Amino acid sequence: MNVYKDAEFQIIESDSTDIGRLYIWSTEQQIRIVDVAILPEFRGKGVGTKILGGLIQESELSGKKLNIHVEYFNPALHLYERLGFIKTDDTGVYLFMERVPGKA
Repeated sequence: MNVYKDAEFQIIESDSTDIGRLYIWSTEQQIRIVDVAILPEFRGKGVGTKILGGLIQESELSGKKLNIHVEYFNPALHLYERLGFIKTDDTGVYLFMERVPGKA
């Protein structure tokens, strides 16, 4: 069984160069960031903030929660916290983080 069978896959580009990927799965209640990855040389330049900003806007407009699983050691953890995501669960390997529309 593929839980994310209807997930949307996008290539992240900058100046016509592929620099990352984004998998999004949406339901009536949530927008799940299944995976987001940006090549190391493009990190720290606002790309992730811009992508997440668009997803936050979609979440706010639709009223859907925005969520993601994040590994403990992932440097993007601080970015998620800065953008209003809160830790709601700890699986021992991943933190489940969520951003509720109108609450951040």
